[in-house]
Amino acid sequence: MMEYIIKWSKYLCALIVVLVFAAHNPVLAEEVKTTMLFNYDIVNPENGESFNKQNLYVGFVYEDFLAGIELNQTPKYDYFQTKTYAGLTRGPWTGFLGLSFDSNDSDYAFGGFWYCGPLGRLKTFLDIRYYAGMKKEADDFFDSYLRLTYSLGKWGLGIDGLYDVWDSEKYSYFLGPVVTYKINDNIIIGARVTRDYDIIEDETSRAIRLRLEMNFFF
Repeated sequence: MMEYIIKWSKYLCALIVVLVFAAHNPVLAEEVKTTMLFNYDIVNPENGESFNKQNLYVGFVYEDFLAGIELNQTPKYDYFQTKTYAGLTRGPWTGFLGLSFDSNDSDYAFGGFWYCGPLGRLKTFLDIRYYAGMKKEADDFFDSYLRLTYSLGKWGLGIDGLYDVWDSEKYSYFLGPVVTYKINDNIIIGARVTRDYDIIEDETSRAIRLRLEMNFFF
């Protein structure tokens, strides 16, 4: 556990240094687009005690090049995870490759794409990726996520859905409503409630998850 706390501290310190440097460098401030996404989840399992999870993503785009890092933790289970991203953007599309390491020794290489753009009158965010395990503890799986929102001025109403599949007998998914509020051009906050399902062979685990979001764009 301490090893991952140290790793997290190093990553966070590096991010702070980069952000401070970029903010005080007029060239970088104008040419580098920065995205920071923070999510706080409260998970209430059908059979078990509730717990919380945190997620932080920071990404930088310079011209068409993307570099990013994602940090995840579940304090109750002493779980830590780090992901790194590198990719290219073309309009609403972003293709990327990355590495994922966690405290359970489930290490992965992954690749996929994002689409962030319109679908009729709806704003769409689609995240498709494939994870290839780098150790015996890590089974390959397919991960897909979709958010559709309808703009009502500063408010947005929509739906979130996710589907992860390892094989025909092991998969998970969730679905639920989401609401967002645009404070200004740089800050969007939001909340969602989902019904989560985890299926392994004939056993199904269910949970209600509340997520609070804060999104920053510079």
